Amino acid sequence: MTDFKEELSRIVNRIDGCIGAVIIGSDGLVISQYIRGEDALDISSINIELVSIIRKIHQIMEEMGFGGFVEISLSCEKVHVVMRALNKDYFISILMLPGSNTAKGRFIMRTAGMRLAREF
Repeated sequence: MTDFKEELSRIVNRIDGCIGAVIIGSDGLVISQYIRGEDALDISSINIELVSIIRKIHQIMEEMGFGGFVEISLSCEKVHVVMRALNKDYFISILMLPGSNTAKGRFIMRTAGMRLAREF
């Protein structure tokens, strides 16, 4: 069995400017999270809100015949969030500071997500 917090730590520490990572269920329950340092951002709350939006996007895309949700990227003034589906019920998300290498973050999260998806 995978130590989720350890895996999230590896993800965060491989990406310069990454604040934290979280695995969350479609019901909004946080499975595991890792925050680098003493950051003040409440990554759990951010992701709980995003999951509710993702559920609606998933429903709309499926109804339109585009298939299920795979990944979304959201850039704000103070944080960049990338959320990726592990399967239809679980997601992994990373939060990065502006100016971080988001392509590297997406790649690392995608490869780690393939390993983590086997656990769910």
